[in-house]
Order: sequence, then structure tokens, then C-alpha cells
Amino acid sequence: MDEISVHNFDLAGAAVGIETAYRSNLQVASSGQGTWAESTVIFEKNERNRLCAVTFEGGGEIPNDATFYLTDSKDETVPIQMPVYTRKPNNRPVPQIDIKTLSDGRTVVFDGARSTDEDGEALEFFWDFGDEQSETGVRIAHKYEEVGSYLAEVVVSDDSGQIGNSSLSRFRVVINEPPKAVAGTDRVGVPATASPLQKRSAKRNGNSQNQASIQQP
Repeated sequence: MDEISVHNFDLAGAAVGIETAYRSNLQVASSGQGTWAESTVIFEKNERNRLCAVTFEGGGEIPNDATFYLTDSKDETVPIQMPVYTRKPNNRPVPQIDIKTLSDGRTVVFDGARSTDEDGEALEFFWDFGDEQSETGVRIAHKYEEVGSYLAEVVVSDDSGQIGNSSLSRFRVVINEPPKAVAGTDRVGVPATASPLQKRSAKRNGNSQNQASIQQP
């Protein structure tokens, strides 16, 4: 499903929105007292064919009753799971990702250990490496078979059980060709030969040093 239309009646101006796994409070028009309103929300690629939630609060009536129904792009009715729940808003995880390339130039370590969740809930990590390979876990080593630029991503989810329990982070990984050593021209070293003048000078210096070494203070 690429989009969803939210039809609501008699909200008396209550705040209403759509929540997906990755985004919260997607704006939806709110109906007034005794009137209908309709809004369409477009889903991103990662949100399609997944559960979403309609949220609303406040309004000009206490208690505030409301009527909803949902339709897709073909104007067909979308089923709503019942019953309706009243829940505390969930704080989404905050991804903090460290990436390190190993010495072989092809293996990359993806580490999400610094990621946090304000509610203190346990986190799960779903990695997509951008090369049609994926894996789960906090810290993963993945080897790329080819050089190139890869758009990778990680989904970090908490265990709150709510629809809006995940955050998505995308990043680019570049795999380069390893450096190659280039041999230069062969060279042969020849020991230096002292000239006769240098030999006589060295001999005189040596004698001076020997004489200096036996002088008494």
C-alpha cells in the first residue's frame, strides 16, 4: 500500500495523525463538531505493507467520541484492528552507528552499541548492507565482494510493542581497491673508498686521540 486516506467525523477539533514504524504525527485534517474531514498520507518505501496507527487526542468535547474509516488508493476500505488502545507515547530509539573498515579493505564492522532509548527498552538491530545482503545484531562484520559505493541502512527497534517503535538511519559505505606496491628500478650499493689524503688525516686524528687518552690530569 503506497498511501492511505483517513476519513474522520465529529472530532470537535481534536489533534489527529498517522503513526508508522518510522514516523510520528503525520498530519491529518481534523473534523469539526458534526462534520467530516479527509486527508491522504503517502508512505515511504520502508513503510509500505506494514501496520500503521491512527492517533488522536484532545478536542472540544470531554469525553470526545469520534468516527473513523480508512481507504487505500483504489478507494477500497482498509480494515482496522480492534479494540482501540490508550497508551503512553513511546520515545523512539536514537541510532548511534560506528563503522570501521578492517585491514583487508573489504570487511566492514557495523557497531550500534552506542544507540540509546529514552524509555530504557531493549533494542534490536536490522542491517541492510546495500549489496542485497542483510543481518541482525548489535555488532556485525560484513564482507563486500566488490569495490564500489553502497547505500546501507539500519533499523533500530525497541520492544515497546507499539507501532511507532523504530528509527531508520542510512549511510554510505565506500569500498576501494587496496593499494598495490610498485617496484622501482634496481640499484646496487657500492661501499665508499677513502682517498690516500683521507686515510692519512684519519691516521693522524687517531694518534691524537690515543695520546690524549693517556694524559694525566
